[in-house]
Amino acid sequence: MSDRGTARAKARGQLKLWRFDPRKRSAGLYRTDAFSACLQISPSCNELAPFNPGGSRRTLRAEGNSRLPVILWGLTLPLNDMRDDEIHSAGGFSWYVNCGMPALGELAGVPLHLLFQEADAVIDAWRRGVPIAREMFGPDIEFFPPLWAHISYGHVHTLGCPLKFPEDSDVGCTPIYDSLDEGIRALGRGVDFSRQGLFPHYLDVWRRIRRALPHEHVPFAGFEAEGPITTAWLLRGQGFFTDLYDAPDGAGEFLRLVTDSIIRYKRTIAAINGQTLPPEEAHIADDGAAMIPPSLWPVFVVPLLDRYYAGMGCRRRLAHIENLVPDHLPFLHELGIDLFDPSVSPKLTPALVRDRARIPFLWRLNAMHIRDWPEPRIERWAYESAAQGAAGLFAHIERITCCASGAARIKTFMRTARQIESLLGGGRRRDQLLDS
Repeated sequence: MSDRGTARAKARGQLKLWRFDPRKRSAGLYRTDAFSACLQISPSCNELAPFNPGGSRRTLRAEGNSRLPVILWGLTLPLNDMRDDEIHSAGGFSWYVNCGMPALGELAGVPLHLLFQEADAVIDAWRRGVPIAREMFGPDIEFFPPLWAHISYGHVHTLGCPLKFPEDSDVGCTPIYDSLDEGIRALGRGVDFSRQGLFPHYLDVWRRIRRALPHEHVPFAGFEAEGPITTAWLLRGQGFFTDLYDAPDGAGEFLRLVTDSIIRYKRTIAAINGQTLPPEEAHIADDGAAMIPPSLWPVFVVPLLDRYYAGMGCRRRLAHIENLVPDHLPFLHELGIDLFDPSVSPKLTPALVRDRARIPFLWRLNAMHIRDWPEPRIERWAYESAAQGAAGLFAHIERITCCASGAARIKTFMRTARQIESLLGGGRRRDQLLDS
């Protein structure tokens, strides 16, 4: 656990057990009747204190042999006799499978490129695809809200990057800054994101979907911002990575301006959705950070990610970064990340994340695994991942898994995840899971 104390608990009179379910994607800060303040575990993991940044601390200690249970992102933590390096491997477990618009379009026969731009295509894919998905994969799968297929480049597009919409493919974009100086000058100018590029188009598409599907919860989303490193790369192109060596001061200033722009863009989205600021939690996806070697993370990555979370004012820090190497992982602990999704990261294992990052993390059954692995291999993967400390397992239903073999393997994953959830909920230790 980071020194700032990332674990929080819910108490009403006395501490009670609550679970975080990543399928619901949120799990509020909780208060006590006694002093109406959030609780957090101290770094020593043997006391509770009100979460009151900048204020005085009042401590509740666990005396004697008492073992008050608390929850850190789904992990049951007894307060006594817990070392910092044990937190990640204790207690509870969650899992989920979700299905997005590309898969629904595949099932409904709607071309992918239409799902990125056209309201009618999205509505058609939702209405026809959801019943097919439920029939094929079962009642336990969940669905992203009915919106266009996810576009990661909304923010950089509003700054001027043209978008490309190839047929039957994901969206691409083109860098626009030929130099750091050009980027610094441009980012110093104010931007009304909601009036730029295709943003008004997606506002219109969003409103049309909401009118057509009035009983569905449809926030404005899916026209997103990436993290600082990925955004800098998208704006500047491959030259950004040599800028780090050729002009480190300029690269640092560029990254600070990029990060502040991301924060303003995220606040624009929150305002459209009527969300209260600051948010309870802030998520960032920054796969480009994996392109920066661990030796440069203290200069170019950690300060910028910290700047983003601090600028958002959130209490919980969520991060998705693919393709990290083991030496990157301790920096996640330093940043105080509350939940980490490494997604497609072939150089990592659950045990490496557990031991090097020492933070709660999810572990993903990737689409290529669902496509290629037989069902016994998926069962073994799930048990091994949970035994090695994953707080939760998840899978996305992708276009390539919308077939009979894909459905059978996803059902195997869900059945196995339920078994693991039951075993851990019944008191089985993680190091005993492979004895099942």
